[in-house]
Amino acid sequence: MNKHFLLPGKLVVTRSEAKITTVLGSCISVMIYDDVAKVYGMNHFLLPNDAGKPGLSGRYGEYAMSTLIAKMESHGAARLRMKAFVYGGAEVLETSTGLRKIGEKNSELAFQVLDQMGIKILKQDVGGKRGRKIVFDTSSLTVEDLKDSSDSKGKLDRTGFGTLSMKKAVKVLIVDDSATIRNLFHKLFTQNGLNVVGMARDAFEAREMIAKFKPDVLSLDIEMPKMNGVKFLEKIMSFHPMPVVMVSSLSSDGQAALKSLELGAIEFIQKPNQTRMADLQKLGHSVAEKVRAAANVNMSLWMKQLKEKPKAVSSSSLNIEAPEKVKDVSIICVGGNASAQRPLETLMTQLHDDTPPVVVAVSTIGTFVSDFIAKLKGKTKAALHVAQEGQSLSVGNIYIIEAGKNGQITKGALGPVLRFSDPSGGQSQIPSSDVLMDSAAKSYSASACGILLAGFGSDGVKGLESVSRAGGVTMAQEPSTCLMPHAPQNALDQGLVEYIHPPEAMAQQLWTIRNKK
Repeated sequence: MNKHFLLPGKLVVTRSEAKITTVLGSCISVMIYDDVAKVYGMNHFLLPNDAGKPGLSGRYGEYAMSTLIAKMESHGAARLRMKAFVYGGAEVLETSTGLRKIGEKNSELAFQVLDQMGIKILKQDVGGKRGRKIVFDTSSLTVEDLKDSSDSKGKLDRTGFGTLSMKKAVKVLIVDDSATIRNLFHKLFTQNGLNVVGMARDAFEAREMIAKFKPDVLSLDIEMPKMNGVKFLEKIMSFHPMPVVMVSSLSSDGQAALKSLELGAIEFIQKPNQTRMADLQKLGHSVAEKVRAAANVNMSLWMKQLKEKPKAVSSSSLNIEAPEKVKDVSIICVGGNASAQRPLETLMTQLHDDTPPVVVAVSTIGTFVSDFIAKLKGKTKAALHVAQEGQSLSVGNIYIIEAGKNGQITKGALGPVLRFSDPSGGQSQIPSSDVLMDSAAKSYSASACGILLAGFGSDGVKGLESVSRAGGVTMAQEPSTCLMPHAPQNALDQGLVEYIHPPEAMAQQLWTIRNKK
């Protein structure tokens, strides 16, 4: 018997015996079957509609219901023989919707559509105050209902990848030869709930403090006297691997920064221009968020991933999904942050030379884009470029945005054009994946594509929502392959992702979307 886990915003239609599992909060799942034709289907939607419109994805009930019924009919089911079960619609406040009473509205929409379509409801179990896991068994036409599937903290895992959590108490050791930076970071970290256990001026002081205070994470300056940060990082990772966030400036040695990532640094904090300290005060939450996220990394897994060589995979093993129809893609936007460097390398080395223009907003590599490109010289079929203001974007090229600026896609006479904009106070990552993807959705609607790689926080999630609402292609890195799965998994939880893949399968999926072969 086949088994499926149905993610939010997705649906499945099958003619074989199967057990289809999903987890519901305020969402609704409608299970429909025609037992004569042996066709069975199930959806999982989060909202009734998109601001009064049916919507362009299975995230919305109007779209999810009509699409499910149409797909079942295309498989030979007859509407007059269809029968339905309706589950979900609990009255819970969920981060994915931010709305109350949404469960009731979802239920009403499901009942209304089924009534209009003349489909008889055999059983309904909606409402309540808690989430649930249900299993639809197509062989027995039964639904197993596990009334409360929340974890010990009351969180629902609607993705099947486990609930996400962060350490609340994080001990930080600041290592920097600049007293100004040490004091500034101390203030920023403590104001945002981190516990600064010590401040070291160099690697030798830091070594003593690590042994004494046992911090969860280090912020480590790349450029220091006596022993530079890269050399000290190498010693840390050799003898006592622990989460490290490197501190660099725009003038830092790009090769040193790249070497830090290869050695095991989790993320980068850009050192401020000391004449603009007031500006950095606004970034306190973002800086602390990076350090907190790094402290939660599984170092054993991280060190194992660093030692692994790129996988050699065959196209037959990639589990590529065939699209309903060939899709025109004019622009591809790729986002991510901490731990996205290696997935990005994998994706870029496998993209075809006829791939539509690709623009990358991955903040982790923003301060050393030129060195990152040099490392990949000769390994990609598409040409790599440091993104430039006003650049016309063309097929077979990848443009990577540097730190300190946001990229926006506009329509030019000959195709997409990249424009830069100054960062605003509301963005946690610069360059921002949200800003990039949102602009692509506004300019290219259904022919925009958004890809979200590993990362913490929420940057890129709203961007994927913009692309999804415009009818474009959305893709995210499979959370089980992410060192930091937070952003991709949040996107999955909100029903924003059409295709979910490990990095090595993404290029082939893009090709299939455009060619359907």
